[in-house]
Amino acid sequence: MRELEHGGAAPDVTRLSDEEETRLSLTLASGSLGTRVMRTYLAARGRSNACLAIVGWEDSEPRIGRRRAAARAILRRHEGLDLGSAPGAAWLKGRYHGPYVRDELLRHGVLVETLETATTWSGCATRIAR
Repeated sequence: MRELEHGGAAPDVTRLSDEEETRLSLTLASGSLGTRVMRTYLAARGRSNACLAIVGWEDSEPRIGRRRAAARAILRRHEGLDLGSAPGAAWLKGRYHGPYVRDELLRHGVLVETLETATTWSGCATRIAR
């Protein structure tokens, strides 16, 4: 995300899920054909335990196109896979449903909560273990 910002390609919306949240989200959506295809695609590329980043832009179409292309190049350099717009559309549609399913998930031993975090770049770890 830092490289996106420094490269002038930062999205206006970024939603990053860790491996566990990504797995849970895909499990909850497992009934759809699109989710099954996406899981197969990720598994075929050795990314069954991937993190999901949803990114979006708001601007004029030409500026969005330039920023999106720059972001794709940066994300590819970091082994990101483009899954198209379906994950973002699903997130947008259901982003406020969490509180309604939280109690039911808790009854099954699954603790879920969304935390919004803000910090300076110097407050983030600069090295990522691979």
